[in-house]
Amino acid sequence: MKIIQLVYHLGFGGGEKFVVNLSNYLAEQGHDVTLAQLRNDNDVFDIHFNRQFLSHKVKYVNLGLTKGFSLKKVFKVCRFLSDLNPDIVHSHLNLIPYYIPLAIKKSNIHFVHTIHNVAHKETSSPYLQRLNKWLFRTKRVVPVTISEECRKSYVELYNLTSPACINNGTPKMEKSYFFDSVGEEIKQLKHTPYSKILIHVGRFNEQKNHGMMINTINRLVNNGTDIELIIIGGGFESEKGKKLQAYACDRIHFLGTKSNVGDYMLHSDYFIMSSLWEGLPISIIESMSIGLPVISTPAGGIPNVITDGYTGFLSHDFSEEDFFNTISHALYTKLDPMEIYNEYRAHFSMDACASAYLSLYQNI
Repeated sequence: MKIIQLVYHLGFGGGEKFVVNLSNYLAEQGHDVTLAQLRNDNDVFDIHFNRQFLSHKVKYVNLGLTKGFSLKKVFKVCRFLSDLNPDIVHSHLNLIPYYIPLAIKKSNIHFVHTIHNVAHKETSSPYLQRLNKWLFRTKRVVPVTISEECRKSYVELYNLTSPACINNGTPKMEKSYFFDSVGEEIKQLKHTPYSKILIHVGRFNEQKNHGMMINTINRLVNNGTDIELIIIGGGFESEKGKKLQAYACDRIHFLGTKSNVGDYMLHSDYFIMSSLWEGLPISIIESMSIGLPVISTPAGGIPNVITDGYTGFLSHDFSEEDFFNTISHALYTKLDPMEIYNEYRAHFSMDACASAYLSLYQNI
């Protein structure tokens, strides 16, 4: 098949990384795959971050759009898609408005859209929600959700029958050339040889609830808990991010963006997430792919992935006190890494995910 994966940018983010991984897999299977990025590479510092992981078998196009939405940009995207005339256009992260004229026209191009978050968070505009509902109901755009919680949010928001639900997937994390040097780096960060390493991967924003995470780790350290928290991700250089860094204790380490996240995960003891809402985070699935236990709030689709006490640890709610108790319990509870990995392999591998998307494309 001739397939276009459509994404706004390729910055540091799970959804963007997923698009790259899916494109790579489809191209490896012999399909004609183009990854089209709408935003101009030069507008934002890390807007091209995930492009480095794109296979040479995938054609890459940057449409060079600047920030902001306009009809002129819609026509440019539609003209690009019409000229390529693919079998499938698979869009991600609220890009439906950019190809509405083609979807309404019902051309030979078939449109698939993955909702990467709970539905009301991805599209907050009531006008766009009404438009999406019509496009989904008339099957001009085929929606896909990424977890059971996302599916429920779709049904609740749009009052339509259940869409396809395909679990997010990711390739297994592997060591890079820098694995040993990362080990030395983390060794230097430890205050004692017995310090447990918690790792978090994510950009600084409201959704990730970093303030509560920092407060909780500060409390644990003040209580004498021997832990270090590594935070990988950008955005902490903002004014609010700098204030958070200043408030963090000396056992919390902000390392910025890293292209070899797997090396840091492989040297860690737990993955930690404090989000207020989520779809199905790629970073959690990456952790599972190496048998790394997850400690998390019960945001979005995370409870559909993590079984408390089996593949990780879930707080009962989003309060700091419950999160504190969950981390405290996790630090003294041993889980079987192989059981975590087996859960990933059975339900969240890229092979399983991409195969499901291929079946959907073929059925369309």
